[in-house]
Amino acid sequence: MSKDTVPDEMFNFGGTIEEIKARCLEETHLEPPVSPTFLKQ
Repeated sequence: MSKDTVPDEMFNFGGTIEEIKARCLEETHLEPPVSPTFLKQ
């Protein structure tokens, strides 16, 4: 590992995006964000 490499566990925010969104309402009292839909050009 080089000196510029950051260990993955430093950025563990509590699960996958879907798991975090599933807990959003309970933990924040806010609706989870809607995932973006990208249009093909």
